[in-house]
Amino acid sequence: MTRKMPVLLLHGFTSSLDCVKKPAAALRAAGFEVATPILRGHGTKWQDLRGVKAADWFEDGRRALEALIEKHGGPVAVVGLSMGGLVALDLAIRFPDKVAIVIGAAPALAFANPLSPMSKYVGKVVKTFPSPNAFTDQELRKKVDTNYKKFPTLTFAELYAYSRDVRSRLQDLTVPVHLIHSLKDKVIPPSATRFVLETARSERKSVSWYSSSGHELFLDLESDAVAAEVRDVLIAFEDGK
Repeated sequence: MTRKMPVLLLHGFTSSLDCVKKPAAALRAAGFEVATPILRGHGTKWQDLRGVKAADWFEDGRRALEALIEKHGGPVAVVGLSMGGLVALDLAIRFPDKVAIVIGAAPALAFANPLSPMSKYVGKVVKTFPSPNAFTDQELRKKVDTNYKKFPTLTFAELYAYSRDVRSRLQDLTVPVHLIHSLKDKVIPPSATRFVLETARSERKSVSWYSSSGHELFLDLESDAVAAEVRDVLIAFEDGK
């Protein structure tokens, strides 16, 4: 069965498309057209993140959204993990006529690292920062984690500022929103998802909490269930349930 609603699927900070391949496969198998763009500075080497701005990530997402609509029609479902979830929410806020529903998996609206608010200043002295451990299962991490092992601190400062910007506009979110988060996420605290639930003006809001995974929801212990949930939520939405 071919599904009418196209899906834009966005990866996270320091990630490659490996982090979204499970939901992409599940959605395609269900008949959805899926676009998985690589956001600026990703999918190559960590040095390529130098000089990248948050506006670049948003623009990459916007262009992918427009291309998907031009090719397959709209409106579109936008799904994003972490930073991708942030871009997804921003697209839904700015283009409610083009986004049918948004799914945020651990959207990057808050950060567990207490140095995050100071990254703009820390980055002038500490040029790079190690990537956090985003897995509960460390053996699984060794097998499937292809994220950059470190990142430019000033590029993270861009992400932090972007996060604050989107937070300040979340009351303008009106499209249906579904959220997914792990209670064991040590990168993006569950409070980020709770903030969306409390702030968005969407009439249709829902959330699923997981209890075993780390931040990498589509790769860690519960990845099969999370990918299936994304698929099932979008099928139910398109079917009017």
